[in-house]
Amino acid sequence: MNNNDKNKSKAILLLIVFTLLYLLVIQPIILTHWENTDLHRHLIKAQGDCENAEQANWSKEACEIYKPLLGLLGNVFSGSVELFSTYGFIIIGILIPITLFWITKNWISILFYFTTTSFFYYHIDGIYAQALATLFAIMLLGTKDWRLELLLVILATLAHGHGLPLAILILIGKYIPKGILACTGTFGNATPEIFNQKIGQSIGGINTTVASLIHPFTRIIPIPFLALSFYQNMKDKKTELLFLTIVGLIGGFVVSTRVFYIVSIPMIIGLTSFYLQNQKKWGKYLIIGALLMGIYQLYAYLNLKACIGYF
Repeated sequence: MNNNDKNKSKAILLLIVFTLLYLLVIQPIILTHWENTDLHRHLIKAQGDCENAEQANWSKEACEIYKPLLGLLGNVFSGSVELFSTYGFIIIGILIPITLFWITKNWISILFYFTTTSFFYYHIDGIYAQALATLFAIMLLGTKDWRLELLLVILATLAHGHGLPLAILILIGKYIPKGILACTGTFGNATPEIFNQKIGQSIGGINTTVASLIHPFTRIIPIPFLALSFYQNMKDKKTELLFLTIVGLIGGFVVSTRVFYIVSIPMIIGLTSFYLQNQKKWGKYLIIGALLMGIYQLYAYLNLKACIGYF
C-alpha cells in the first residue's frame, strides 16, 4: 500500500469511527429532546409545513422567509426526525471533513476537525443551516475557478443568513494583495461562581462574563492550536486564512459567539500544514494533543447534556 492509499485509509477510518460515535452515542441523545429546537424547526421547513410552525415555537412568517436551501436538499430526509438528523450528520460529520481532506490532501485534517474544536459537537444538535453555509465557504477556499466561486457564493447565500457575508469575507481574503494583512460542558451544574462574574460593559449586546471570554479559547478555538495555526498560516503566507481568522475573532466578540466557529476552519488548515512540515519532530506530540483535546470535547458535550437533563 503506497502513502496515498494509507492517507485515504486513515481518513476513511476516522470517518467510520465518528459515524459510529454519532449513531451509538450522540444521535440517541439528540432524539430524546429534539422538539422546539433548531432541528425541529429545520425539519418543519424541509417538510414545507410552515402552517404548523408554532409546534416548534416558531412563527409561520419566520418559517416562510427562512433560507430555503437546507430544507430543499433535506426534503427527501424529512419523513422522520431520525432520518433528518442523519441528514444533518452527513453535512457535519461526512461532507465537511471530506472537504477539508480535499483541500489539505491529508487525513490529519479530519482528526483535527473532530478533536481540536467543538465545531462538530456544537452544530450536530441541529445547527444545520449554518454548517451547510460553512461547507460552501470551505469549498471557496479550495478553488480559484470564478464560475465555481460564483456558484458557491449563491449556495452559501441560500443556505444561511450569514452565508453571503462569510463568502464575501473569504473572497476578500483570497484576493487582497499579499502585502496586506451558567451551565457549562466542563463543570456541569457545579460551575465556579467566578466564571459568572461580569467583566466591564456588554459586548455586542451581550453581558461579558469570565466564562464567555474563556469558552471560545478552550473549546471552539483552543489557544495552543490557534496560535500554532496562525504562525503556520503566516509562514505559508496564506493571507485568506489570516484574514478570516482576524475578522472571525473580532466578529465573535462583537456580533455573536457563533462567528468563532468560522475561525476553526483556518485553524484546522494551518494545523495540518504545520503537521506536514514538522511531522518527524512534532507530529506525534500534535496527534497526542489533538486526541486529548478530543476526549475533552466529547466529555464536555456529554456533561452539558447531563447538566440540562437529557439523561
